[in-house]
Amino acid sequence: MDAKVIISNKIGKYPYVIIQHSMGHLCGYVGIPRDQNHLLYGIRYNKCIWECSYYTSDISSCLHSGNKPHQSPEMLLKVHGGITYSEEGQGDYLPIGYWWFGFDAAHCDDYVPGLYNVNPSAVYRDREYMEKNCILLINQLKDME
Repeated sequence: MDAKVIISNKIGKYPYVIIQHSMGHLCGYVGIPRDQNHLLYGIRYNKCIWECSYYTSDISSCLHSGNKPHQSPEMLLKVHGGITYSEEGQGDYLPIGYWWFGFDAAHCDDYVPGLYNVNPSAVYRDREYMEKNCILLINQLKDME
């Protein structure tokens, strides 16, 4: 992926990274440390946290003992455009030793400099906006500890 790191920072044990893709839009990522035993560590963003193996789109098939509702990280975590990424860090711009959740600013209401934007009211989501969303995501992850 052709990307440039705009900011790399950490709040407590949670690192966050904002990158700019070649199309000009920004993406935010927050890492959960491997050694934290966090509920969401290792869970794909669209998979059920109760390990039922269903994706969010298959929730009608998702049944759990104790009548637990189907829940996935993309359903639980609220950031701009929703969670659209989850992977173990590969050491490029996302360090190894963390499970990363990410979100992007390339949705229909976002202005993407490298694309023809058909929405005249689209807004460019800048570093400050994305950093606020990273902090929002960190706070949600802390609340789940």
